[in-house]
Amino acid sequence: MAQVLAIIVAGVVDNVILGAAADFPGSVDVSATSPRPGPGWLYNGSSFTPPTAAGATGSRRITRLGFKNRLTQQERITLDLASIDDPAAPAASRQLAAALRDLLSQVGIATFIDLQRADTRAGVQQLEVMGLLGAGRALQILDAPITPEEAYNGP
Repeated sequence: MAQVLAIIVAGVVDNVILGAAADFPGSVDVSATSPRPGPGWLYNGSSFTPPTAAGATGSRRITRLGFKNRLTQQERITLDLASIDDPAAPAASRQLAAALRDLLSQVGIATFIDLQRADTRAGVQQLEVMGLLGAGRALQILDAPITPEEAYNGP
C-alpha cells in the first residue's frame, strides 16, 4: 500500500508524493500526520512547522546572520578562501576574488538581506555559476521559507 511521503530538502518539504518510503531515501511518511504538511513546511527531524508568517506576507527580508547560516560551514570556508587575493594569479582570477570580496562586504554592511532583490539573487546565483556553491544550492538559499530565527523584524 502506498504511503504519503514528504520529500525533505535542507529541512524543508519540497514535495508530497504517494510511494514507498524504501524507494525514497530521506523521505518522511506523513500518512497519519494532521494537518498534513505541504511544500514549504519546515521539518526539524521530528516535527513539521507551517511556513512562517513572514513568508506568507511576501516579505523575504532576513538578518545577515540568517543569510550566512543558510550557507553550510564548508560553503562559507570556500567563499572565504576564494576571496583571497593572489598577486601572482591572472587578472581574471584576481577580479573574481575582488568581486567576491565586494559581495561579502555588501552582506556585512547591510541592515538586512532581501532575498527578493534582483542584485541579491544575481549575486548568489553567480556563486553557483563560479562553482563556489553546488548545483541547485543558490535557489535553496534564496527560496527556502524564512524561519522565525532568520526573519528581519525591523522597519
